[in-house]
Parts: sequence; structure tokens; C-alpha cells
Amino acid sequence: MIDLLTLEDDVIVALRLSVLNYNLFFNRTKTLEPIVKYLVESLNLQKEIDIDIIRSLVTNVARVIRSGGKGLSIPRNNNFYSGKHNRQGLSRTAMFRMLDKLEELGYLTNYKGYALVNKENGEVEESERSFTMIEDKLCCLFTKLNLLCCVSNSMDKSEIIIRDRKTHEDKSLRGVVGVTELKQKVKELNTVLDANEISYCGNRVPEIYYSRIFTDDLTHAGRFYSSDGRMSCLQQRYRSQLKINNESVVELDYSSLHASMLYETIKDFDMPEDFKAYQVDISKYVTVDNNKVECFKKKHNLKTYDPIKNLCKKVLLVSLNTRGDIRNASGAIIADIRADWKCKNEADKKYVGLCFTKVDGKEHIFSKDICAAVLEHNYLIADYFYSDAGIMLQY
Repeated sequence: MIDLLTLEDDVIVALRLSVLNYNLFFNRTKTLEPIVKYLVESLNLQKEIDIDIIRSLVTNVARVIRSGGKGLSIPRNNNFYSGKHNRQGLSRTAMFRMLDKLEELGYLTNYKGYALVNKENGEVEESERSFTMIEDKLCCLFTKLNLLCCVSNSMDKSEIIIRDRKTHEDKSLRGVVGVTELKQKVKELNTVLDANEISYCGNRVPEIYYSRIFTDDLTHAGRFYSSDGRMSCLQQRYRSQLKINNESVVELDYSSLHASMLYETIKDFDMPEDFKAYQVDISKYVTVDNNKVECFKKKHNLKTYDPIKNLCKKVLLVSLNTRGDIRNASGAIIADIRADWKCKNEADKKYVGLCFTKVDGKEHIFSKDICAAVLEHNYLIADYFYSDAGIMLQY
């Protein structure tokens, strides 16, 4: 087993984009049963719980091969195996017993994930799931099989999800007006995605599938999310390596989108061309070590990097998405800055080079003053600050 903590971030990204999420189920098909039997005999298995795991692994490996992937993301936490989606009662203990045995025989290579926990509050600050990569020895068993007709995905795919904001539980869609039309549009999107090959560094990215997730009802939030986060959470510096049908892609972005949308609601007002919602003077509270910024840009091959803009952008977005007052936003900003300081992957850091005012020899984050400065700069849309406007803007 290989520990992901020992690998470079770009290697982990390549692994993450080449795997499918594991579906906790198995199919009994005439096409796949000979492979199940072969592996059961090779491992000398007698217990039914072990045989069920082999059958489930074979079913999922067939999914991977059919979709052009390289492996599977198989969670190691108890919740995955105790959830309602484990309808066939597959055993967590048996799963990892079988993964170890198959790795010993050269069928698989297992990569162990990690969770970095904040010792002060017990919260997970950074994590990476475990991966299981399929070796040629196992792939060869599936040669010449018609996987299109022998593998069905028994897991429910939800094009539309309405999530309760307080409990974070999915709500029933039964009787909700408008769901059918929205589902059809998302299905059309996924059909197009399935018909075109997306690749990263020359390797196919398998089975991209999107859902729209609303909050409480069909008029709040509603963003598109890839089901396993591989694409929607891919960092900017890696996105240029993506190709569609072997053609390079470009990335288009809207400047200060949420703020710009709010400014558009103001009657008889035309935003000056040189106005930037994030371009706020906070020099009284934080300065920039330009040498550190230039070294960071050179080290990570960045054309631009502006930690002040990054901070002001975060403050604005937090302020628009917070319900309460400036204290709520201020606390969230402090937590974000401290998390950035501890970020495992240096290239992901947003605030390199920021120097906060020292009080009694220690850096002090004047987050409330910074939040106030951003609000003052954007005084025309001040009514939307701390109003939870983000959930409306997402929609």
C-alpha cells in the first residue's frame, strides 16, 4: 500500500481524475461470474461475505474498464458501509481484507488516503480519499467481454437534488412542480458529456456526471456539481491540462460575478469601467512582502498572484453568504487565513506574502476592520452584506 501523503500533489490529481467512485453493490451476470469464480479459487475463499466483496469488486472493475478509467475510489470510513446505499450488506472488514489479498497477488495497487485534523477544534482541515488502481493482471481477465450489456449501475443517479439547509438531508422530490423539466435538461447535459472524451495529461477522465443541487426549494442555489467533485473541485493550475476530444480548452471567467449581478440591480447606475469590487485599500491592516510573492510566482510558474485581491474577494463572498452581522464574517475570515497558513499543498495557498499588523510582537488579523473596508468600498450594495444573498445569487 502506498501512502498518498508521500506523493506530490500533481501525482494525486492525476490519480483522482482517473478513478470512479465505488458503488457499493454487485451484479450477478453470466458474463462476469467466471471471473468471480477464478478469483475466489485463486484466493481460496470460503466465506460468503468475502465472495460477495469479490463479486462487488468485479462489478465495479467492469464499470471502470468500460468507461476508460484506471481505478476506483473506495472509502475506508465506517459511514460508507453503514449507509442506506449498502443495500446488499457488504462488509467493510471483508472489503479491505480482499483488497490486501488482491494487492499481494498483483491484481491491484492500493493508495491510502488521509485526513489532517486540527488539534484545537477537531475539525478536518484537509483530506484525500483512498484509491485502488487496477493492474494489467486484473484487466486481462475482462478481455473480449461485452461489458456494455453485463454491467448496469444500480446506484441511483439524481439529476436534481433539493437539500434541507438545516439538516443537509436530501428532500423528497415527489409532487414538486418543475422537477421533471429540470431533470431532462441535466440529462441532456450528461448525454453530451458522455458522448465526448475528456482527458487529463493524455489519460481519459471516466464517467463525468453532473447534478443540480438546490437548497430548500427550486428557487434557491441550484448550482451544477459533478457527482464526485473530480472536475468541479479541480484547482485552476491543473485545468489547462484538460482536453476535450484531444483538443485544448480555454477557460472563460466573469469578473466579480456576484457583486456585478448586484450592481446591475441598481437603477440608473452604470458601473465605471475601472471599478473593481475586490480592489479595496486595506493597507492600514495588512501589507505585502513583494519578494515573497515574486518567489512564489516563480516557484509555481504563476503569471499573476495577488494575495490582497484574494483576501478581499474572500471577504466579499463570505459577507454576501453570511446571515448575521460583521462578526460572523470576521470569524470566518480569521479561520480561512489560519487554514491557509497550514495548507499542506503550498501551491494552493491564497495569502502568501501577506503581513499583518503586529501587536505585542505577534501578528494580529484585524478581520473586522478588513470586512468593514470591503463593505465601505462596495457601499452601493451594502444592504446585501450579511443578508445571505449568496443563495439567491447562485440561483
